[in-house]
Amino acid sequence: MTMWRNALIVADLHHRVEFEVISRPELDPADFNRRFDPDTFDVVLIETTTEPHEAYTALLDRPITTAAPATHEAGPDLRHQYSAGDPAWRNQIAVGALEVFELIDGPARLFEQTPAPPIPEPPTNATMAVGH
Repeated sequence: MTMWRNALIVADLHHRVEFEVISRPELDPADFNRRFDPDTFDVVLIETTTEPHEAYTALLDRPITTAAPATHEAGPDLRHQYSAGDPAWRNQIAVGALEVFELIDGPARLFEQTPAPPIPEPPTNATMAVGH
């Protein structure tokens, strides 16, 4: 929640957007609609190929708005930049999220871990015996 709150503040949307952790709305649609009056709150889901918004429209008996998230081209390898001491890796993480990422020691946890070795390929001339 801290990451989302920070991101909203930095984007100057904190006065227009509210969020809270709730149980799944389909478990109690009446309570969801009571708490989040359709005349006051919009329900927004990310567009997917599975079309869950149609099910939510029926379950919640209210319009559902869909949004397509902006695509983001992956920048240079963050681990490489971090390891080289290049602070530019920070520019690739959303403001607001960066503070939380650093607070939980994310750079060390993510970038300083040695990747697992690759799984070796089995020999092409291998023979397999199966007992019974």
